[in-house]
Amino acid sequence: HCQYFAEAFTDAATSYQALCDLCAESPEYQLLLAQCLQRSGAAEDTMKVLAALEEQDLVAQDDLLLGHLMKLRAAVNAETGDIRQARAYLQSALGGDDPEAVVSAAALAYREGLFDEALAGYSEALEAGNHQLAYNQALCSYKLKDYGRAMETVVDAIGRAHETHPELLAEQHTPDAALASIADPSYLAVLQESRLVECFNLKASIEYDSGDKAAAAKSLGEHMPTMLEEDKDAVTLHNEAIICDAGGGNLDGCKKLQYLMSDPQSSSYPPETFANILLLYLQNGYEDLAATLLAENTDLTYELLSEELFSFVDASLLAATSPDDALTQFDGLGKEIAKRIRKASKLVGDAENEGDDVALAAAHSQLDDAMRGYLPVLMAMAKIHWEKKDYEAVERVLRQSGDFCSDGKACATNLAHAYSMQGKHREAAICYEPLVQGAIAGGGEGAILDIPPVVLANLCV
Repeated sequence: HCQYFAEAFTDAATSYQALCDLCAESPEYQLLLAQCLQRSGAAEDTMKVLAALEEQDLVAQDDLLLGHLMKLRAAVNAETGDIRQARAYLQSALGGDDPEAVVSAAALAYREGLFDEALAGYSEALEAGNHQLAYNQALCSYKLKDYGRAMETVVDAIGRAHETHPELLAEQHTPDAALASIADPSYLAVLQESRLVECFNLKASIEYDSGDKAAAAKSLGEHMPTMLEEDKDAVTLHNEAIICDAGGGNLDGCKKLQYLMSDPQSSSYPPETFANILLLYLQNGYEDLAATLLAENTDLTYELLSEELFSFVDASLLAATSPDDALTQFDGLGKEIAKRIRKASKLVGDAENEGDDVALAAAHSQLDDAMRGYLPVLMAMAKIHWEKKDYEAVERVLRQSGDFCSDGKACATNLAHAYSMQGKHREAAICYEPLVQGAIAGGGEGAILDIPPVVLANLCV
């Protein structure tokens, strides 16, 4: 029992096997053995124990034992990728009124990408008093791009966890107190039970996707419960690399992501890790490193990169040796994404006319995704023209694609730079002024220090 809750599942399985040998007539010990084997990843051994259990008359006559057996079968099938069979075990053995069945079915729906169905299941369990599932509910809302609802749910979950475990409040920890807390063997267990790490990771992701990178960095930094670096999970390390360590030619984020992929203890790294390493390399000007990573991981290229993302990476690498060919490839990719933007815009209009809120939310999600995908392509094309000193072409690309630009600030800044390089100072000032005024209005006079110096210099000219 202690080994199981200390997550030493292999040791617990050995102990339960000894109990099974001593008490062969006890199906409960055999069921606990199967549970430990399942948690340790021994799927084949788990199924052997369950098959032997199922043949026992005592188990067949006990609905409770049979229900637990079927849940374990469902868990093993889910882990091995047989989602359909896992669903069948849950539906046939447990029924819709079983609280554990509802949660298990929601988990399976989430794995299949059926986030609406998963959200309904987790919400039902949450209403029944299982507040530990607030994070799961928020995660489903996040996947559905309902950032407002996701943020509301996760903030409520964080507040509830802090009420239950006030010792985990990050601001209460001085450096010495923090080290003393971490040294306590029970600290990580309490932290895991609270789910605060998952909640702050999700909160940071919502803030980052909403454009508030400073708030996201705070959620991962000063607000996150104190942890030693070696105790941080794969998702936390991944998010720190993207949100806190990236940019400005800094390779720290890339190194952290590479560590996640190479460390045998981090086999559960987020699937976005590979794509994000490539994008960080490209954003920081390390095309040679991106090309090497791509060449050394062809299997991951087909498994983890979408066709659209691969085309973008391929064109970005091509730009170093053949900028004109890269422009052609970017132009084709941009036109394909523009078609998606127009299609999604039409869906938004249709949903608004019909008053269908569900369809409207789905259409906005498609539109946001398409527009976010268009911006990097647009900026890559402008960059190639800029490096060729063809500032008129930069202006033309940005002006023609302005309606498809999801980040108006980025487009306005680069368009102003193109105007400035052509001596069109009046047009440049018209683009620069709102950027400066907006920054000051949002953060006071001190915010002027956060404005890129080139913007202020060109505006003065």
